[in-house]
Amino acid sequence: MKHPRDVILDQHQHAEPRLNQVRSSVLSRLQTLHHPPNTHLEEKRDSVLAQITVALWRELILPCRRIWISLAAIWMFIAVVNFQMQSPNQAKFSSISINTLSPVIRDQLIRQNKLRASLLNSDITQPEEDEIGHPSAKLRSAIRREWMVG
Repeated sequence: MKHPRDVILDQHQHAEPRLNQVRSSVLSRLQTLHHPPNTHLEEKRDSVLAQITVALWRELILPCRRIWISLAAIWMFIAVVNFQMQSPNQAKFSSISINTLSPVIRDQLIRQNKLRASLLNSDITQPEEDEIGHPSAKLRSAIRREWMVG
């Protein structure tokens, strides 16, 4: 019993020589249109690059494709978690200009910045000076402890 494929091929077997002629004429036209590389060096360079690419693919990617896929999935998970953990207030306040705030809030922010600047420039972090203006021989940590205790 013949398969349907064999029946169809038997019916169209007489068209095979004509198809071969069409195929050869198309291939000959393509070969005349396609010009070979100008020099042997260009052809060699292209083949070397292709060989390097294929070798890298074969040696680095294919043997470890499960690892690469796992790493990509982990990075996608980290990106999603990072995006989800970003607080809405943080995103909201990062885009607000100080000029768009109410005067009360603006004054509070200015006072807060002045307080922070004064704390950063306070005597806690500065070494003590004697009458002449030379820094004392005490360490900063000792000065801090004296200030905290006394």
